[in-house]
Amino acid sequence: MSSLEERARAAVRATAAEIAPDDVPPLLPLAAGGARAGGSAPGRGRRPGRRGGAWQWGVPLAAAAAVVAVIAAAGVLGDVLPAHPNAPRPAASTAKPTPRKAVPSNYPPNLVGGVIGLYLPASGAQYSTGALFLGEMRALENKIASRCMAGRGYRYPATATPAELARGDWDLSQFPDLGAIERAGTLPSNFLPKEPVESKAYQSALGQCMSAADAVFRPIDRAARPLLSLSITIVDRIQASAPVTSTLAGLRACAASYGWPSEPYGSPNSTINSFGDFVDWIASYIDGAGSRGASDAQLNALNRHWGAVFVRCARPTVAVMERLQLAAQRVFLSQHQERFAAAVRTARAAFAAAEGLAR
Repeated sequence: MSSLEERARAAVRATAAEIAPDDVPPLLPLAAGGARAGGSAPGRGRRPGRRGGAWQWGVPLAAAAAVVAVIAAAGVLGDVLPAHPNAPRPAASTAKPTPRKAVPSNYPPNLVGGVIGLYLPASGAQYSTGALFLGEMRALENKIASRCMAGRGYRYPATATPAELARGDWDLSQFPDLGAIERAGTLPSNFLPKEPVESKAYQSALGQCMSAADAVFRPIDRAARPLLSLSITIVDRIQASAPVTSTLAGLRACAASYGWPSEPYGSPNSTINSFGDFVDWIASYIDGAGSRGASDAQLNALNRHWGAVFVRCARPTVAVMERLQLAAQRVFLSQHQERFAAAVRTARAAFAAAEGLAR
């Protein structure tokens, strides 16, 4: 075990010991507002379940950063968990401090909503908050890895913001954030920047440093993954239920006004029997154009056009899905309050440890 891993584990144990069970008050009921689900695990890859699809968000960062404001405005979570009242304060010192970038004492501010959005989403807005929460983890991991790499004689910049790291994490099939699409004026795109080619020695060192940085947040995944497994079963059942499927006739009619049942790939006409079929139908227009050599400008125009179509046609179905999912989420959180509170405490301890290592 490296010294970095040992320091991380010691910091997590020390912070966790300061948090008592009664530090987490009873959960407030969730308002029937925007939400999200699924998410990538705190490891480098995407976590199993419904977190993150193949689509990437290619719009200004303000749209990704706005998800926290969306949650606050909708009154979904509020300030459920206050800062720990007995958190240690830095001792007074007469020594001149070394200048460095300050880390907020209650970082991240969306911790409770982030845990819900990453593991228990019930709407597109919650899913977006979970994506930003994951971006906040990644940003700290990158800073920890950057320090580790510097100690090995390598330079590893850690300048990406949480919003930049989050903008590629979207799920249009199960948890579409219609508000984000409207604000961006476009669908996500599947553009992925090329990774720079580094030496094998650099890659080996980075792999070891990133593994040690990831270890700080792995306890969150271990604590919350059982909740994800239970909640996603409920979401799947809701999205296949009669109230949702009864909206598909209207969805098909809306799609027909934009050319359905034509099949952009030239295959026989398909039927929209689920919301996922509708998403695939729209995606095929963009993917089909890309496979035929469309320019970036043409693909961007298609994303804007089909983004407007997506929001207009999807809204009735998504409204029913989210209403039922948010209601089920309230019951689920009430039934699993202790386990959820434990996951929140674990997340707070992990972020406290990571903040210390990132400085």
